[in-house]
Amino acid sequence: EIDFQERKHSLGHIKKMAESDGFVAIEGTDGGILKKILREGTGEETPNSGDKVSVHYTGTLTADGSKFDSSRDREGTFDFQVGVGQVIKGWDQGIVTMKQGELCILRCTAEYGYGASGSPPKIPPNASLDFEVELFEWSEGTKEPWQMSIEEKMALGEKKREEGNDKYKGGDWGGAVRAYKAGLAPLRDMYEEGGQEEDGEAGRGEGEELTGKLA
Repeated sequence: EIDFQERKHSLGHIKKMAESDGFVAIEGTDGGILKKILREGTGEETPNSGDKVSVHYTGTLTADGSKFDSSRDREGTFDFQVGVGQVIKGWDQGIVTMKQGELCILRCTAEYGYGASGSPPKIPPNASLDFEVELFEWSEGTKEPWQMSIEEKMALGEKKREEGNDKYKGGDWGGAVRAYKAGLAPLRDMYEEGGQEEDGEAGRGEGEELTGKLA
């Protein structure tokens, strides 16, 4: 088993070798994610955690360059919510550094890829991986209720209540009902969670208060 100092030395060596090949380390990853821009993107904006992104990618093993997967072999782009654990850590932390239209290689150590177990049969244990990624576009993502804090759930409930009231006053009954239901959904989750936590009564009280306003 590799100790911490040996692992740190190994990562440092890999980082130096990669930098000489045009890769740079992504901040906060200690060399675990390296990036090489093949084509610059446009503008200055990059996706935020929680945004829905559309990409194409090709994944290869760093060791021998063999391809193990590619979205380009399938119809359509690969779309997902970045930064919320739907993909490997290397993607969650790497793609949020990309600009629209950018094409780059993200080189991920096993820690930021598939770990000590790999993903048999195509990805061996402790494998370093290269992903050629092209970012087409992104849109502001909507968090699932389980991803929201209590404050975010309350804010969403209040926003949907106001939206429902406006639609009701404008005679859009169906739209009002849909808005009220959208505001109630995360509050029901909070109500259920409240009974399972030590501070559940406080959360339950807040949920009941706003649920009453929405009903």
